[in-house]
Amino acid sequence: MDSTLFSFPLIGFIGLIMGCETSQPDKQDDVAPIDQDQDGYFQEDDCNDLDASVSPGSVEVCNGYDDNCDGLIDTDDPNLDASSLKDVYLDSDGDGFGDNANKESFCLIPDGFVENNEDCDDTNAAVFPTAIEICNGFDDNCDQVIDTDAVDADAWYLDSDLDGYGAVSTLLMSCVHPTGYVADNTDCDDANDLIFPNNDEVCNGYDDNCDELVDELDPNVDLSTGAYYYLDADNDGFGDSEEYVLACQLPTGYTDNSLDCDDGDGSINPDSVEVCDGVDNDCNTLTSEQQMVSQLDGVGTVTDVSVNFSPPAVYELPDQHSLLFCSGDYDVSLTVNGVADVIGVGTDVLLSSSSGSIIASSAADLYIDNLTLADSQGAIEILSSNVLIEDSHFNNNWGNGAIVSTDGQLTISNVTFDSNSSTGNGGAISAENSIVEVQNSSFVDNVATANGGGVYLENATLNISESYMMGNVAQQGGAVWADSSTVECSGTTSSTHGFESNIAQDAGIVLRNGTVLTSNDCDYGADASEDNQTVDIALDSGFNYFAPDDASFQCSGGVCGSSIAYPVGLISVDTYSNNNAFRGNVYTVSGHPTLDRFEMEMTYDFCTFNFFVFDRETELHPWELLWSESKQAINTTGWATSGVIGIPLETGHQILLGVGWNCNSAPDYFSYSSDLMTDYGIGSWAGYRAFESNYDANNFDSFHPSSTVGANYLYHQRVFSTDL
Repeated sequence: MDSTLFSFPLIGFIGLIMGCETSQPDKQDDVAPIDQDQDGYFQEDDCNDLDASVSPGSVEVCNGYDDNCDGLIDTDDPNLDASSLKDVYLDSDGDGFGDNANKESFCLIPDGFVENNEDCDDTNAAVFPTAIEICNGFDDNCDQVIDTDAVDADAWYLDSDLDGYGAVSTLLMSCVHPTGYVADNTDCDDANDLIFPNNDEVCNGYDDNCDELVDELDPNVDLSTGAYYYLDADNDGFGDSEEYVLACQLPTGYTDNSLDCDDGDGSINPDSVEVCDGVDNDCNTLTSEQQMVSQLDGVGTVTDVSVNFSPPAVYELPDQHSLLFCSGDYDVSLTVNGVADVIGVGTDVLLSSSSGSIIASSAADLYIDNLTLADSQGAIEILSSNVLIEDSHFNNNWGNGAIVSTDGQLTISNVTFDSNSSTGNGGAISAENSIVEVQNSSFVDNVATANGGGVYLENATLNISESYMMGNVAQQGGAVWADSSTVECSGTTSSTHGFESNIAQDAGIVLRNGTVLTSNDCDYGADASEDNQTVDIALDSGFNYFAPDDASFQCSGGVCGSSIAYPVGLISVDTYSNNNAFRGNVYTVSGHPTLDRFEMEMTYDFCTFNFFVFDRETELHPWELLWSESKQAINTTGWATSGVIGIPLETGHQILLGVGWNCNSAPDYFSYSSDLMTDYGIGSWAGYRAFESNYDANNFDSFHPSSTVGANYLYHQRVFSTDL
């Protein structure tokens, strides 16, 4: 019976009954049968009149209800429709997937069963269709293949060239190591077994170690597998053997040979032709430049002109050209009238001429270097030219000496003049109206028959610096003879620079007609063996001088240096009178003084005075007259004064300075004490005085002092001297 028939509450139903009129007698109302779900069964028979699928006439199916109202549900009802049962499968391993071999049918799925039969191994809970395939030798996901789709399979790559490295494009995932495969996929060329990562990069044009850097681009390349290439700085196709690199390929600016001997000059290489220029043009040391002559024009073009120098050669050098002589002996007469160079290349380049001078220049600007000019009648003639000579040697030239310059300018540096001779003036150089500059050069054993064994100057200038003249000979001016000229000598205190051991009748240096000599640290001989003969310097004023080494002074106005007056005597001792007498003092010479003049203190009316200078080597030697002079004087009180003497004195000699007189009345003369160590300009007092009590002025020419005596006083004199 459908429970809805009794859906009113019992209290309400009772209330309803009680609300009825009680006056009516009890009777049963007629009620119509109810089939609320319209399934053909009334409530009295239908066990669920609200569900049309439930009725006594329904078929029992598996749904958890009593479909046919027989009080039995699902499998409890023998009338159950078997087709409504569910097929289920035993899930022994509890992995949610059943075993197809263990099938059962139930209305409700019992524990241990599932509706699917997809498990391929119901004894292993790790094996089921949705399991993740791993490498374990089982078909974990029941796809009927084992391990092939395992998530933990290893990546393998085909190693076609068997070098131990595979190609990235040949991936194979496998749980086991496949034959021919490797785990590394970094091979950049799997067709070449010499190319693989970590291989040594070598010079071959390939990326040997797969770092995408080929040859030198790879900092780890083994350059020893490359080649040496040589810098070709001058782009002549030949490289410098000392400038090279080890490289895989030829770098820009390099070449594959090292045959260049001068990579700074493209004209010098094994393909060049050898010329005379002091350069190994063809890079072959066996090619000789001996007896070759080249001519170089203003733009640097070198031409071999050797054929023009067969002896005796006469050649005119064009303007703006250079002539290069290589080692050898040449008989040649050159004419130069423009801007030109004459240069010796290498060693032992000897120019001589069998027909006059070797080089004649007129209105030229000439440079000469590294030549020996010898054995000729004059080496160079200069007329109105500017000539520079360096690193050369003039030897045994004769006739006109080595160089004659007129109206020219001559500069000489590091040049040697020796054994040249002139039948006139200037054994080495004769310069008229010219300027001569000499540096670091030497003049030795040159001879002039007349004047200037080394250099002759007339209206000229000579500046000689750090050079020396030695052993030159002339009649006058063994080293230098200068007229109306200027001479300057500059030396150093550490070396011999100046004039020594030059020989002439008068002096090593002769200065005439206002010639000025300036000496700055120049040498003139430290002792007699080095002194010039007969003196170092002679002036036409009559003054002569010895000068020491490293001397600095000037000669001008007819004298050299400055004359200084030295008073002789310290304290007055006595006064004497005598009409006819000779009195003098003896001095020991020191240094290199020139005696300019001397005076003797006297008071007189009228006298004839004779002044004498005597010299002796030592007190054991006789006196020799150096100089004398006779003069008359009237009414003088103070000093009797000699004329100009200008004689250089010899160091260590003794000098007697004395005066003899004949007077009309006895003059007064004076004696003084002396300090023997006092320097009186020419030296110190020797401790001797000389005297003659009956002097006869008429015997002036033959007078000789007869006696000198030791004394503790001397006569009052003044000595004027110059010590250079």
